[in-house]
Amino acid sequence: MPLIPYDPDQLARLLLEKEAPVMETTLIRELALAGYPSSAEATLFTLHFSLFHALYKIKSAYGGRGYYLHIDTMRIRLIAFLQGGCPYYDSDLGRFCGADNCQVHKRGEGIYPDFYTSFYLDADNISYETMLNKEYINALLFYGYHKRSVDEALRFFGVASPDKKLVMPAYRRLAKRLHPDHGGSEEAMKILNSHFSVLKRCFAG
Repeated sequence: MPLIPYDPDQLARLLLEKEAPVMETTLIRELALAGYPSSAEATLFTLHFSLFHALYKIKSAYGGRGYYLHIDTMRIRLIAFLQGGCPYYDSDLGRFCGADNCQVHKRGEGIYPDFYTSFYLDADNISYETMLNKEYINALLFYGYHKRSVDEALRFFGVASPDKKLVMPAYRRLAKRLHPDHGGSEEAMKILNSHFSVLKRCFAG
């Protein structure tokens, strides 16, 4: 089935009516009630990809209009940018921190680019379902359901995306510095390997 032509502005209006983050499945059901295909008419991947294609269009267009769109399969939220206070967005609470002189969140924390932006904005990538690239699709789904853990691991590694070509060199550098034989500790290596195991799940090839 071809890409479902969700109307980004209609979807944005739907999201702005929400007072809390909403799940992907909930949006798909509500869009089906508005006349778009349902899970009975399209595959789950087609529904997922088409929705995220529209969401990333919104993220690009509405960012310049003063809105932030958090994209996460479990917690999707379109919200006006915070005016003043700590700009850290807490995806669990569905709001910005907002504290004055916040000492909890590091400056710039959470600003890493979403490495799936280019994937979802390219409508031709809906063909991945028929190309049987299960490894890539599994990586996409893992990132969607574990975005918080992935983002935390990215900050620890100091890389912008869980790309194998970025992660492996960073892992080797950190392992050399954190290993007990080089002045580190076993606990530091456990933390490193824990984050590494998360990022490995996002590797696709």
